[in-house]
Amino acid sequence: MRTATVIGYGQIGARIVADLLRQGVETTVVTRSAGASVPDAARHVIGDAGRRDDVAGAAAGAEAIFACFHTGYDARLWADVLPGLEQVVLDVAAEQSSVVIFPESTYAFAAQAEELRDDAAFAPAEDKGRVRQQLMEARSAHPARALSVLAGDLVGPDAVPGTSVVRMMITDRVAAGRRPIVPADPDVPHALTDIADLSAAMIHSAEHVEELLEGMPGAGGHRLLIAPSQAPTLRDVGERAARVAGRPVAAPWVLPHGVLRAAGLVSRTALELARLQPIWWRRCVLVPSGEFAGALPGTPWRRSVEQMVRQSVEGAPV
Repeated sequence: MRTATVIGYGQIGARIVADLLRQGVETTVVTRSAGASVPDAARHVIGDAGRRDDVAGAAAGAEAIFACFHTGYDARLWADVLPGLEQVVLDVAAEQSSVVIFPESTYAFAAQAEELRDDAAFAPAEDKGRVRQQLMEARSAHPARALSVLAGDLVGPDAVPGTSVVRMMITDRVAAGRRPIVPADPDVPHALTDIADLSAAMIHSAEHVEELLEGMPGAGGHRLLIAPSQAPTLRDVGERAARVAGRPVAAPWVLPHGVLRAAGLVSRTALELARLQPIWWRRCVLVPSGEFAGALPGTPWRRSVEQMVRQSVEGAPV
């Protein structure tokens, strides 16, 4: 891959841009704001993913488009905003013969995610999951080539507290000398994906699109893949964080589901988390796609936790 366009510069998009530049890929970054701290080595375009001309201009000549845009953590916003944005990007990709790579979540499979494989049937448990299912079905029906790379809860030094529950409620709290809080059963396996591994899997997918989509049904072809992931318990995460930080190991405060639902009366984020009860209170394990085996070994979860804690405590390079 020689050229790529990344739409969105949040925690996923920023990591993908850094990795593409390290690999010598000519990279264009699309953001809505001029204030994004995009590396000088990338071409920075101010534009909107919902405007066809903006996307077409930024993606001209790109072999791959990494669709890393999103909206607020609210199922109503997802339903109103995301289908239109994806339609624009897929239309442009089809016209320009690019492949679109989407990051994906467990939400469309939340009701049956005890051991999730990339051939699983959809099983959403609430509205966000139903939106994710509709988006993937639209990708499959579109003439553009597309790949969706699914990840668990995001961790690692690229994760930011506002969108990483593990960082916000466990590692940052432990690093500050406070007890972790878990909105879940702390003793069941819970799928985690380091953002570095998600980025590597998305880039690998773009580089191997022909073989990955060979024989896939649909006009352009769409396939779901699962990034390298691991599933420690959240208690294990908290204990590892304490040891790295040099803090006493403290049992996590378990936030009962009923309390989270009650908090949802005043917090939309709490309400949306509460509605995802199955992936927090039952075993949730991701089985990485075989196409990534060997090529992408993945980051050990203990290393991801260590990096987050060191970042919080010391500000040390990771």
